[in-house]
Amino acid sequence: MTLPLSSRWAVDLDVQHSRTTYDVRAGQTFGTRRTLVSPAILYRRGSDRVYRFAGGGFGGRLDQMYDRRPGQPEFRRSENGTAIPMRTGFVGGLTKHLLVRADLYVVVVHVAPDAGVKLGIGYRFRGGKCKTGCHAHTTDISGCRGG
Repeated sequence: MTLPLSSRWAVDLDVQHSRTTYDVRAGQTFGTRRTLVSPAILYRRGSDRVYRFAGGGFGGRLDQMYDRRPGQPEFRRSENGTAIPMRTGFVGGLTKHLLVRADLYVVVVHVAPDAGVKLGIGYRFRGGKCKTGCHAHTTDISGCRGG
């Protein structure tokens, strides 16, 4: 979810959840579940129809690990910590309200970062040209600076 602060700046909130499970041998299973909450301040450049963005921030993570072995009690461990998200990408308007977004993101969790690419479809509830004709990336005309 992205909320505009001005025509150039926005606050972005991204929540991701992933799960990995490994079957090592018959009966032994271990895995990890991770939830990342990664807010960011984004700088945006372009027009109302197509713009690029880049930014970062500080977020949090919750890791839950488990190990199941036959004949032994299940081992579980949870770990919370900080995450440093960074992202860049572009947004293109397919229509006045329908948007497509592509992100390249990196989230530094420990020493090694998690990286990936995301594609998404979005909906702009309001916006576009305001009464004075500017292309403010705002949800209403209050952020418009004029002509």
